[in-house]
Amino acid sequence: MKLPVTIHHARLGTDEFRVIRPACPLTHTLLTDRDWHLAVYLAQDAALMIAGLWMLAARSPRSLTHLPIRANRPPACNCPGTTSPRLDLVLLHHSLQFTPA
Repeated sequence: MKLPVTIHHARLGTDEFRVIRPACPLTHTLLTDRDWHLAVYLAQDAALMIAGLWMLAARSPRSLTHLPIRANRPPACNCPGTTSPRLDLVLLHHSLQFTPA
């Protein structure tokens, strides 16, 4: 599977990380924060892209994968929770131990 991505480098103190982002924006993707859980709305092509990026993040201990999906519009349906706050998705290796913020 070929994933078109862009790679940036970021520094946090003395540590340097690769920040990987999809080359094309992921449309038809939405992540919302509900009271007790998160809700994800995905199209099939976006789900395949996220699965590939997730696998990349799991195998790359010095990489963060950032999916900027906060600005995407909610689906045109009566889906509950689409008016909840929208979020970006960050995937990373479990050993990095970043705190959620």
